[in-house]
Amino acid sequence: LTVGVTNPFEEERFDKIFTTNTIYFWENPEEYTREIGRVLKTGGVLSVGFIPKRVMQHIPFSKHGFTLYEEATVKRVLETCGFNVIAEVTEKEIITGAHGEDIEREFVITTAKKL
Repeated sequence: LTVGVTNPFEEERFDKIFTTNTIYFWENPEEYTREIGRVLKTGGVLSVGFIPKRVMQHIPFSKHGFTLYEEATVKRVLETCGFNVIAEVTEKEIITGAHGEDIEREFVITTAKKL
């Protein structure tokens, strides 16, 4: 699903939508979330995966064009736009750093149901 001001899908088209590592680039997160809600069926599920601000602020490339979020802000955006947060999972992954070292990094998946 590509989201801009509007997208080409009719209302209530999808049962589930998952987006990961995109919220940083949404110029107006409420507008994007409402548009996702428009194409999601009532009772449908939206999951938003992201690296929280407390982690992203230490990643050098995140200083270039990224808006950083903590869990509470993502939850507020979702709830403001007609969603009920039903789960928030925080996990850790091991990635390979620029010099070949293992780095443990935290990420979050917030899942909400369209009211």
